[in-house]
Amino acid sequence: MSTKVRTRRAVVGLASALLLMMVSACAKEDAESRPEPRGNTPPAVVHGSHDPAHGGIISMTADLHFETVLHSAGRHEVHFSDGARQPLPASTLAAVSMTLERPGAQQERLDLDPDARGAFWVAEGRPLGKVPVTKVVVTFNRPGEVPTSFPIAVPDHGHHEH
Repeated sequence: MSTKVRTRRAVVGLASALLLMMVSACAKEDAESRPEPRGNTPPAVVHGSHDPAHGGIISMTADLHFETVLHSAGRHEVHFSDGARQPLPASTLAAVSMTLERPGAQQERLDLDPDARGAFWVAEGRPLGKVPVTKVVVTFNRPGEVPTSFPIAVPDHGHHEH
């Protein structure tokens, strides 16, 4: 290979490397110079896990997650969290109720109250017993909003104490 060809290849290689570095620098500069979102743009939130923190069933609506926990002794709970699964105090909601459905039995409607610490909502109902709960309808509303109901199918995997 001639010296002229080697020189030409070296120049082309050097020019390519220089061009690549310039493009990278411009892209980085563009990203750094972009203004932060302002006004009504909501901040990006990392979405949290859907693993139950209290052994219950996770459901969600918009930016609100709720975990329905049915204890075999009849104590039932609803825990609320934000989109990143950070716990929300009971005061985030104005009212919470649940209706439990069992095959061949009358529906059981419970109005829940905040627990003593104000961390979640709780009610005492009938023990779960041998007739399984097949569906729970959780109804709640934030202050000033209309109540909304969420039907939840309960998996058939037996009951256990939490």
